[in-house]
Amino acid sequence: CGYRYLDNYVNVDNKSECPGAKLDKNVDLDKYPWQFKSNSVDEVFMNHVLEHLNEPDKALREIGRILKPGGIFRLNVPHYSRSYGVHVHEKGFSIWSILTDTKDFLEPVYVRLLWDHSENFKVFSFILRPFCSFWNGVLNINHWFTERFLIYKFGGIQEIQLVLRKKTK
Repeated sequence: CGYRYLDNYVNVDNKSECPGAKLDKNVDLDKYPWQFKSNSVDEVFMNHVLEHLNEPDKALREIGRILKPGGIFRLNVPHYSRSYGVHVHEKGFSIWSILTDTKDFLEPVYVRLLWDHSENFKVFSFILRPFCSFWNGVLNINHWFTERFLIYKFGGIQEIQLVLRKKTK
């Protein structure tokens, strides 16, 4: 839900039913094309939206359409190793599924796997917060190795954070 309003952005939520959500547009992101002109947007930030869409691959292509050449796409999605526990998630993601779906029009700038946010640990925080920081670091040494061999150690991976840039051709 759009509870975090970002200044200098057009804040869009997908069919928001959240009371008190702060947004500029409430749209159905499963209807294409979106209400933006081609090559008209400098930056798109999607924080846990893509997994709620019926056809996320179409949404990724639509982001490629609306971004200006060199435009930035910031994306946070749940990793497939944890995402299916939430009934409203349509699809789980891996780093490779995102990069494969966008390889023709976006290039990676930054990719990070996140086991968990250290601030989520209130009980035994003196042990769990340092472990969380350590494990997040280990997971990002080699993404290929992590997604094949480490993902189910300690309960899967919570989130993938990506920054992608639209190719200039």
